[in-house]
Amino acid sequence: AGRSAVCSRRSPAPSARVTEAAGIERGWYVQLGSFGDAGNARRLALRLEEAGFSAHLQDHAPGERAMTRVLVGPEQNANDAKALVTLLEEAVGLKGHLLNLRGAGE
Repeated sequence: AGRSAVCSRRSPAPSARVTEAAGIERGWYVQLGSFGDAGNARRLALRLEEAGFSAHLQDHAPGERAMTRVLVGPEQNANDAKALVTLLEEAVGLKGHLLNLRGAGE
């Protein structure tokens, strides 16, 4: 069970908090980074929060090294997620890539 990082910008949320969770909702996400240092992931998530997005962090281990992802979403379909990629690039100057996550434990 890892931490989950999710960021959506449906409406600016100045009081939004970076959240960490054991699982993550099903859907399409935009990954804006993957960091070996969780502090770097948290800093990016806070930057996204300041821009009006809601951020979550997700731990994953693609190899021998544990990483922390910074994600935005979920969106229900790929087209909405692609629009979110553009919105994020315009808002924070970062181009993310799409991930289709099936949910916790899958």
